[in-house]
Amino acid sequence: STSSFGGAVRDVLAKRPVRILNNHAEIYATTAFCGASMYLVARAVGMPFKIRVISGFSTAVSMRIAAHFYDIRLPSKPSVR
Repeated sequence: STSSFGGAVRDVLAKRPVRILNNHAEIYATTAFCGASMYLVARAVGMPFKIRVISGFSTAVSMRIAAHFYDIRLPSKPSVR
């Protein structure tokens, strides 16, 4: 999540469209959120620390790999002209 926010700040300061919110970019913040959520769920059910880390990390990485290979993007509202 920190790297996603850092990238957003970079894009704002560079006066570019924020990459993590741009529908032409791969999904970043969503995968980080899902990885963190998986970690929290594993913690809530009492999993050991190593299992929590592995489950959160593997969730985020798997989603990023799927997004890359299958061109998965968040839905976006069509632009009106």
